[in-house]
Amino acid sequence: MPVNTTTAAAILKPSEVADLVVRPALAQSIAARATTLITIGTHNLRIPIVDSDPTAGWIEEAAEIPLSDMPMRELLVTPSKVAGLVKVSREAADDTSPAATTAIGDGLARDIARRLDYAFAGNLPAPAPKGLDSIPDGDLALVERDGAFENGDSLDDFARAASLIEEAGGSVTAWLASPTDALALATLKATTDGVTPLLAPDPTRAASRTIEGVPLLVSPAITPGTVYGIDKAVTYLVMREDTRVEVDGSRFFTSDEVAVRAVMRASFGFADPGRIARIAYPTP
Repeated sequence: MPVNTTTAAAILKPSEVADLVVRPALAQSIAARATTLITIGTHNLRIPIVDSDPTAGWIEEAAEIPLSDMPMRELLVTPSKVAGLVKVSREAADDTSPAATTAIGDGLARDIARRLDYAFAGNLPAPAPKGLDSIPDGDLALVERDGAFENGDSLDDFARAASLIEEAGGSVTAWLASPTDALALATLKATTDGVTPLLAPDPTRAASRTIEGVPLLVSPAITPGTVYGIDKAVTYLVMREDTRVEVDGSRFFTSDEVAVRAVMRASFGFADPGRIARIAYPTP
């Protein structure tokens, strides 16, 4: 892993950046797992949105086919810069072994994954891209509860959220919840004084959590008191191709350490908020 210790220089080839930083970051990020990933080489992406489908109909043979309109608009997504910075010893940076390179890449990948998830789930100020919490209640499928999940609850709220998405022409491909809400759901009993779990285990998917067969993805980035239902077909993660990993030895000259920086540009596109559900309840 060659290092230039005086000026910032790329220490990984593009293919190596993808293997050691980009793919691990995306694998750990619920934002990447819940969305459709689009990689671009341009400044922004224009996603076409069809506001209403054209009208077809049954007609007589040889009759004139009626002309119908298909109103369309565009969603402009411009990736923002997300960067991670770690400090490592010069020995680690100079080490050419795969283990040393992987260790550095893992740290950067975890940092970038966290930043992606908090932006995706939240409503952070610029320059961060806007996420799920920025979508007004009136624009998405909202299901409101009076309180937290308790024993004796049913999965009716999830069924209602899924139905609202289906009415909008989509389907739930993932549920997103905070660790607090995920634990509450996992420990729910079907009755107030029973021992039978509300969420029946799936022996074919022992390592995963599901609600009515749909994966439940858990992240501290999700606000407690909110569970999201996502339709992956209209929820996008847009990422630029120019992710870089660079090193500079001047910042920590006196301690003989180097700074390793990863820079990625990404943003999110919600092409049809009506196919995103928010199950919300008040928290203390």
